[in-house]
Amino acid sequence: MASLTILCGSAEFRYTSRHASCFSRFRGVMILKNSRFGFTVIELLIVLVIMGILTTIAAPNYWTFMAQRRLNGTARHLAMHFMQARAQAITTNKKIIVNLLNGNQYCFVTDNDGDETISSGDTSGAIYDIYPDYYDVTFAAASSGFNPIFRPDGTSQTGTINVSSSVAGITAKTITFSRAGRVKING
Repeated sequence: MASLTILCGSAEFRYTSRHASCFSRFRGVMILKNSRFGFTVIELLIVLVIMGILTTIAAPNYWTFMAQRRLNGTARHLAMHFMQARAQAITTNKKIIVNLLNGNQYCFVTDNDGDETISSGDTSGAIYDIYPDYYDVTFAAASSGFNPIFRPDGTSQTGTINVSSSVAGITAKTITFSRAGRVKING
């Protein structure tokens, strides 16, 4: 029986006369006939069904995870802006009031008359809106009428702001203000 060895990269194929029906010659190159490359439709359908089942199991956990991330992101975003208000009060040597306009908007107000209330002589800054990025999160003062006030010496009015999500099962966060001017996220 005649044999021929074909080298293809690191693979070695031994061709004998009894394998003659498996090979054909194309431009001097031996190629395998009736070879099976790829996947069958059944194999692809099985993979798609398995992926569908896994997606169905994972989707609810993913949405809850993302809602928790948006709540955490909102709390960090607000705390960072409140610290900027404190820095602005120290830099400008004027009291800064963070005016909570509604559940998702706030602005910094420079207290020009120093009475720690928002009056007609005070200067309002830009309005910040958390809604586009954090659409299912709202915030509100824990006590009615509370607006954080930062003084030029770095101190602040004490109080708490609650940050909550409209998604069920998400634990709310609180942002507390100490008399020393510290802004802390709890929860």
